[in-house]
Amino acid sequence: ALPREKILFGFFCFLAVFLAEYFLVLYGFDGFYRLNGDSLCQIAYWKTLSRPWLAGSLSASVAKPGQVLIFGLLHQCSGDVALRLLLALLGAGLSLMLGRIAAGIGGGWAGFCGVALSVGAFSEFVRGGDSQLFLVPLLFGGLLLYYYRPPGMKKWGLLLLVLAPLFRIEAAAAVVIVLLIHLLRREWKEFAAGAGALALSMGIWLIFMFRIQVEISRFTSAEAGYMPGPRGPFLSYFLGDLKAAFSYYSTAISLSLLATGAAGVALRFREWRRYLISLVPVSVIFVNYIFLGGSLLTRYFDAAFAFGLSVGVGVLFAASSRLRLMPRKGFSIPAAALVLLPGLVFYLPSARRLAAPPPPLEPYVADGLGLCAEKLIPAGSRLLSEDDALYVLLMNAPDRFRKVRTLQQFNISGERGRAETLADTDFIYLLKGGYAWYYLNIDSTCRRPGSGTDKFMTLIREIMRSNSGAGIYGVTLTPLVNDAERLVMKVERRG
Repeated sequence: ALPREKILFGFFCFLAVFLAEYFLVLYGFDGFYRLNGDSLCQIAYWKTLSRPWLAGSLSASVAKPGQVLIFGLLHQCSGDVALRLLLALLGAGLSLMLGRIAAGIGGGWAGFCGVALSVGAFSEFVRGGDSQLFLVPLLFGGLLLYYYRPPGMKKWGLLLLVLAPLFRIEAAAAVVIVLLIHLLRREWKEFAAGAGALALSMGIWLIFMFRIQVEISRFTSAEAGYMPGPRGPFLSYFLGDLKAAFSYYSTAISLSLLATGAAGVALRFREWRRYLISLVPVSVIFVNYIFLGGSLLTRYFDAAFAFGLSVGVGVLFAASSRLRLMPRKGFSIPAAALVLLPGLVFYLPSARRLAAPPPPLEPYVADGLGLCAEKLIPAGSRLLSEDDALYVLLMNAPDRFRKVRTLQQFNISGERGRAETLADTDFIYLLKGGYAWYYLNIDSTCRRPGSGTDKFMTLIREIMRSNSGAGIYGVTLTPLVNDAERLVMKVERRG
């Protein structure tokens, strides 16, 4: 049993980090509409689970069953205060998990620095409710319990590892590496238990995906209509995207800590090298980017950032101890300075936010709220509209329309698919704002060959110019509203 003093110390550490997350990160946070689009989409998926007629309405984000259940239930049964508490708890849990790993490698001061850095570095994703807030504690906590705790904790570590893919599917790759290690060592019992648990986790994911999307082709966001076109010179685009991802956390600090941790555990601190498994999900992102035309987004690299802020910091302190820059149980001023002083950069966004008034809502959120209040379109209609704006519609009024589809999905459909969609549509609600992923901006955003000559897009622009109806795919599109903000058209079937 843990001594009472350790329990109290752990409680007060958690309380301190929780309060830091709540006030530093969530000060001025005013609810669900401040979550990032990916998290809003998971809430919209929750609404579709009990409404079969809405299946396949959205696909801009891969469904994450764990997040669908947690955020969906929270949105349905609770309010903004509960959301803030949950985000603060998740942020505190993430920071303390990374601090625990850093402390295990480099001692108590390493743990302190790991916690201090992670609170600032992950602040934007705490506010956005990103899926990585679940993934990182599950993945790193699973590895901690599976390999480094007493044998009785191994099963709990396995449970955390197989839960991780329910929040980000690429985490399954890390579990596969763990299984391969058992297979190579001929540890048949461990391999069978892990394989069975992973199969169950993947089965749950598939059930959710079939229930939400119906068709296998819609299982990834590649089929949402946002497919980018050719990137031009591969190396320059690749390096540019990579730099943009890491610059969010300060490129030099993040890459330095990542390299320090990876080199240290591989060469000098081998008892901790299994944490390298946590970088496998990042490699999946690279494979997706290089071979499948996927994208590099900042939040996809959180496993790498977490590795640097835990293993990297731990190795830095452990190395300074071995080089006699500090006593084994003492405080290393050089190592702390290397970590904490540059780490102040991570707190600048939070400091600016505390001093500034709340920013306006994201354009698609504001437009989605406008769509919810639109009285021109009768209840029970079949609607074709902007994907991101439909998140908010399905969150607030999932029973208002008989069917909803996205213009982005329509955009990548073939001729037959477009004709079938319009034949089953009553109104088109098209937004004219500057948001990059709206239908009218797809040409400049996606840069697909021939996108500028699309006949439906050409027809829409002509309707906007002339404010008169036109026919296509066996229907007539009649404009009802054509102002600076939106184009609302009635779809009438001909003959």
